[in-house]
Amino acid sequence: MPGFFVETGTQSREGNRVTPLINGQEAWESVHAAINSARRSIWMSYWMMEADLELLRPVADQFAAPSRRQRHTIFSLLERKRQQGLSIKILLWAIPAGSSLHGLLTNREILQAGLLGNFEVMYQPHPSLIGSWHQKFMILDEEVAYVGGMNAKGLDWDTLNHNAIEVRRADFTMSAADRRALPAARDHSLTNQPRRDYMARIEGPIVYDVTQNFIERWHHCISARERFFFHARRITPGPRPGNAGPMPAQITRTMPDYPGTPGGETGIKDTYIAAIQAAEEYIYIEDQYFRSASIATELANAMHRNPRLIVIVVCPPDQLSQIDPDPTAFAIGSLSSYWTHTAYQTLRAVRANFVLFFFQTTYTNRSGSVVYVPINIHSKIMLVDDVWYTIGSCNVNDRGFDTEGELNVSVEHSSARDLRIRIFENILGVTCPPNIRQATRLWFEHARRNNRSWTANTAARSKVFSFGQRGPLLPALPQDWI
Repeated sequence: MPGFFVETGTQSREGNRVTPLINGQEAWESVHAAINSARRSIWMSYWMMEADLELLRPVADQFAAPSRRQRHTIFSLLERKRQQGLSIKILLWAIPAGSSLHGLLTNREILQAGLLGNFEVMYQPHPSLIGSWHQKFMILDEEVAYVGGMNAKGLDWDTLNHNAIEVRRADFTMSAADRRALPAARDHSLTNQPRRDYMARIEGPIVYDVTQNFIERWHHCISARERFFFHARRITPGPRPGNAGPMPAQITRTMPDYPGTPGGETGIKDTYIAAIQAAEEYIYIEDQYFRSASIATELANAMHRNPRLIVIVVCPPDQLSQIDPDPTAFAIGSLSSYWTHTAYQTLRAVRANFVLFFFQTTYTNRSGSVVYVPINIHSKIMLVDDVWYTIGSCNVNDRGFDTEGELNVSVEHSSARDLRIRIFENILGVTCPPNIRQATRLWFEHARRNNRSWTANTAARSKVFSFGQRGPLLPALPQDWI
């Protein structure tokens, strides 16, 4: 049987402790505690970063003014640690000046801190016109790392409940008066959309591999004299951390062809393929995208080899207009609908009744009507056979596997079973049978009931819904929904 770890990039290592963190509340509270405990250094890299990301969002402060909540922001915490003498290094993607994202994703406070040298900040251009530095990670004292899919921005936060109306998800700048009015308004559009994502806390020898990735990029930026390089100091790495737990794990990357990695690197893609080929019982994918032709082909081949293989794919319906259960309604697909539809049809060619899943939550508005609110799936996670999983920044699209700068951690350990059960119970809202076939049956039972409830405009039983992807013009409720 093929193994789960790959030869591409850094090798797998024993002796790690990897703690999966589900959703922003859990993840950023852990990050806050780790930053608070850091003694020497805090190094981080993100696709984008907002100074006013609230790491802590206590219920007691949910109606407070921004001035009171400021102390919970990542910028305030980093500034306190800088004043204690810690090395603060921030590496961000240099968004092309002509891009529509430039003004949106370039944060003024971070720019100013880099210009003044309060923090060491550098912006790294991507060598490809269609690529970006999409890695999302943090290293503390070269002993603890966080790797995942969450950007350091305010929208990347939610609780496990994914409530349709959640005051703590509102924009940081919202006034106390406006926040106090939210519960009575009973209008989900006044708070940001529920959001699902993952991060992993890492301790042990592979932290060194995360550190080396940062140093490689950091030193390249200094040599290339990128923005604010004159405040940046080179790094002499410390020793590889000792064993911290029982888990074999590996850091994998997608890297472009640039001086830091001549020829590029496709370790994450190789890892996905190896894991799919090794699967015997089930594959669970929960991702912001499902539009990789190569991964769809690998999944189809695995399903063909093993007709009993369970494959669950969770992704957003790839469309721009509002999701509607009316079978006569039509929605306009996004620019990537064609690729999602193609990947979906690749699997249906092997298993005619194959469906995709997505998540919604519900609430009752002021007029007494049930309102369905899609959960923004920003996840990048795959689990296989209760023995292996990967969490990181790489989406299931070929750009992420081949072009972007991405960083994932993969773990081969029995704790994958606990993670799978926790995910299933959180989404289904019921105790999950340990047996994967019994647990999977719940997905289809819930999806069937929830889709019918949605059509009838009554409350859903849980957050699981099934769909068939069309594109680019798609019926809102395809005939093969169950």
